[in-house]
Amino acid sequence: VLDENINLDCSPPITGSGLIRTLREAGFKGVACIVTGESSERLQQLKKLPCVDVVVEKGTPMPQLADLINRRRAQLAASQQAAQLATQQATEEAGLTATWDSKLTTTNGISQNDSLLAKQETVTPDALAACPEVPP
Repeated sequence: VLDENINLDCSPPITGSGLIRTLREAGFKGVACIVTGESSERLQQLKKLPCVDVVVEKGTPMPQLADLINRRRAQLAASQQAAQLATQQATEEAGLTATWDSKLTTTNGISQNDSLLAKQETVTPDALAACPEVPP
């Protein structure tokens, strides 16, 4: 939780939104909140910044601020969990799922045994690298 106008007398001025941007660039993934006495117009501009999660006016009751922060934390956690699941699923799907059948042959042209190949299995990149090439 940062004030927007931290030190406007220095060059460049130090602002809460500027510090949050720097934190995000450094990898901070937590909830970033600005409390400000700025105009309604500036408040709306701050709310549109992608690096800022919550913007409230000075004087906002603490229970309300805590509720906003907790709700944003829950949203971020759900988004991160969904992203991890999607990445895992994409990796598994693109992660080299292959369907084997009796038409495959070894590199020396000898047909494989139907009972060994008439199944679907997931092949890891390491396992695929260790497999001989199959001619078309």
